[in-house]
Amino acid sequence: MIVAEIGLNHLGRVQILDEYINIPSNVDAITIQVISDNFYDHPNNKSLKISDKILIEFIDKIHNLGIKVGLAIDDYKKINKFLPSKISFYKILSKDIENKKLIDEVRKTNAESIYISTGTSDYNLLDTIIPPLIKSDKRIKLIHTTLSNDIAAVNLKAIETMRNRYKVPIAYGHHCSMLNAIYASLGFMPESVFFYIKGSQDLRYPDNAHAVELTNIEELVSDIKVIKKSIGNGVKISMKNWW
Repeated sequence: MIVAEIGLNHLGRVQILDEYINIPSNVDAITIQVISDNFYDHPNNKSLKISDKILIEFIDKIHNLGIKVGLAIDDYKKINKFLPSKISFYKILSKDIENKKLIDEVRKTNAESIYISTGTSDYNLLDTIIPPLIKSDKRIKLIHTTLSNDIAAVNLKAIETMRNRYKVPIAYGHHCSMLNAIYASLGFMPESVFFYIKGSQDLRYPDNAHAVELTNIEELVSDIKVIKKSIGNGVKISMKNWW
């Protein structure tokens, strides 16, 4: 699955959020982020807030386009408010990996999948949290990501290591300023690819450095789907030399 993430790249402006309605049809899913109200109490975050009503209307519009909707949420009290019947999957943000109440409430939904981002976690923490979860809920999937724009921090080998260690599907969450890291990740066969998107205006988006401009998404997704074909199944077959 190829997932375009808005995060807070709507900047609290309805007109920017509406731009994302024009997401290319070759994207499999789009995520919207719902953050606790107290996050916006900070002066630096106040301008990023959009009303729940507007976000719910946006979810409904995307769902009606036939594109899957994922919800990245950190407030368990709002889960039932945000159209759970139209949410295909949930994403637990890295900061909430130890938020048992939130994860338990998400697990009560009928979502197809529950993705847990591991951007702030090491194996010592994951080893205590993940095994009990996957034992009790087969919908659990992990997202390998690092909260750094540095190419040296991407650590794509962790996709394979985590898959072998926890025996669950591992997705790749792109936070690198070099877009080519997405293509490189395909060689490690991530279950899904998550990347942030931004509007066409030259603005200071929260996820600016690693986000893909709306006008470039269709080409990126097409390239991902073509490159995936090159991975193959690892079986060598006899072929005639055409020379």
